[in-house]
Amino acid sequence: MTSPAEESRIHRVFLATLAIKAADAILELAAALALALVDFQALRHTALMLVSKHLLHHPQDRVFHWLADVAENFSLDAKTFAAIYLASHGVVKLALVVGLWRNQAWAYPVRWSCSPASSSTSSIASPSRTPPSSSC
Repeated sequence: MTSPAEESRIHRVFLATLAIKAADAILELAAALALALVDFQALRHTALMLVSKHLLHHPQDRVFHWLADVAENFSLDAKTFAAIYLASHGVVKLALVVGLWRNQAWAYPVRWSCSPASSSTSSIASPSRTPPSSSC
């Protein structure tokens, strides 16, 4: 059994992780918006320019050769996919964070289904909260 002081500490850590997740979701939404608004050719040109400058000084760098190849083959479809992916992921994550922050019952099973590998941490982070029963 955990003491009230330990439970309070665990709850503060839980709230801190929610704040970090919220910031991550907002950054994903900002990145999606930036991808949607930035011209495709300008994005491709900038990426190639940055990678090429590095390759002048480090011609054997395999990672930057791979990045140069990715930048050269970057398509409008890839840009659109990345923007939609980031936006949808950011919206879902932000909705879950808000639901968990407000202690809404629907957010707990949805969160567990979104990341089953970390479901055991939810019971540690919020020990007083029991998940609602499901009719499934």
